[in-house]
Amino acid sequence: EGIVIPSDVTYSSMGYDRRLLSPESSFSGLWLLAMRVLSYDYLWNEVRVKGGAYGVGFSTTRAGSQRFYSFRDPHVDHTIRTFEEAGSWLLAYAPSQVEFDGYIVSAVAGFDSPLKPRELIRRQDTQYFTGYSNEERKKVRAEIIGATLTALKELAPTISATTDQRLICTVGNREMITQADEPYKTVIDLLNDELLNDEPL
Repeated sequence: EGIVIPSDVTYSSMGYDRRLLSPESSFSGLWLLAMRVLSYDYLWNEVRVKGGAYGVGFSTTRAGSQRFYSFRDPHVDHTIRTFEEAGSWLLAYAPSQVEFDGYIVSAVAGFDSPLKPRELIRRQDTQYFTGYSNEERKKVRAEIIGATLTALKELAPTISATTDQRLICTVGNREMITQADEPYKTVIDLLNDELLNDEPL
C-alpha cells in the first residue's frame, strides 16, 4: 500500500508475523543479536550511507511481529530491495571474531542498560502483564552471550520468508510512490482525499 502525504521523502516498512511462517521459531537472544547486526551493519550501510535515508532498522518482538523500516528516505525501490535481500546477506555474513564479539557486547549492553525508577517500573509492569519472568529474561541474556555465527545464520530462512510475503507500506512523496517500480495494490492520496489505485488482492 502506498499512502501519499505532503512530504519530500518516504517512510517504508515491510513485515510479517514469524509465528505464522515458522511456529517453532520462538524468541531468543539470537533475535536480539540479529536486530543489531542487520540494523547497524547491513541496513545502515545500504539504506542510510548509500541510500541517504535518515534512519533504518530491523526489529522483532517476543510476540512474533518482525519488520524492516526506513524513515526520511529519498528512495523506495532501493530500500525495498535491500529489505528483500536481508536474509541472503545474513546467510553470507562473515565477520571477524572481534567484530562479531562487538555485536554481542552491544546487544548485551542494550539488554542490561541501567534504568531510571520510572523506566524500571514500566519494564516490570510489562513483564508482569505478559508473563515474562526474570528467569526467561536471564535465559535470553545468556543466549546472546553464547551466540555463535552458525546459530545466527539459522535465522536467515525465517527473515527471507518474512520479506517473501511482500507486505509493504510506503508513506510519503507522491512522485516517489507513483513512479516507483513497486506495484502497490492500493495508493491513497491523503492530501487530496483521492484513491489513485485500488486493485483487488
